[in-house]
Amino acid sequence: KNKNIASDDRMIVEEEDDVNVNANDKEKDKEEKEKIEQQYCSGQLTLAIMPVSSKMITMHMQSIIDIDKMHKLLQVCQSGCKDIHKIMKHAIKQHSFQLMQHRVSSTDDFV
Repeated sequence: KNKNIASDDRMIVEEEDDVNVNANDKEKDKEEKEKIEQQYCSGQLTLAIMPVSSKMITMHMQSIIDIDKMHKLLQVCQSGCKDIHKIMKHAIKQHSFQLMQHRVSSTDDFV
């Protein structure tokens, strides 16, 4: 901002211009962000892999994507499948352990 401004009215106008410029910059940033999201986040990929061998069992995609992006997308999906497998495996083990504890405590009541 200019420090040599004599009139308060002029300073108010300049401040309003700054607000308008900031609003325009924010809108442009928002538009750029939406374009980037459309480039990288368009479409849906369903992938099923075998957890030990990492062989793809099912792959279904309903959109068109560049081949360069497809490789990265497959890597991310495979990593996600492995993460989900770890979570599910842990949950199953925990549930099985709770069932065994319940059965052991049930049989102790009959003895």
